[in-house]
Amino acid sequence: MTFIDPTLAAAVAAKRIPLSADMAQPSTINGFMAALSGGDLPADAVREERCLKPPIGCGEPLVSDGGAARVFWDEAEAQRYQAEWQITGLCPDCQDALASDEEADR
Repeated sequence: MTFIDPTLAAAVAAKRIPLSADMAQPSTINGFMAALSGGDLPADAVREERCLKPPIGCGEPLVSDGGAARVFWDEAEAQRYQAEWQITGLCPDCQDALASDEEADR
């Protein structure tokens, strides 16, 4: 489980993080993600076939200009990463980084 930094949560609650009128409602998960990422949402990343923009993700395309893509061990692993990307907008490398950060916190 990922926890929100209390200082960041307080800043959002105090509305010190500016939200533009075209962003989703700040009381929703999408609104919170939009506030943190400058308006970039997982649906945007999936539609554009990339990772979420920094500071949440890396913003890189899933397949590089040279055609390089991540190689998975098997189809099941590829499907798990794709399913997670479609929900979170995070590329496999950012998913791995998040998972390793969570492991280090234990």
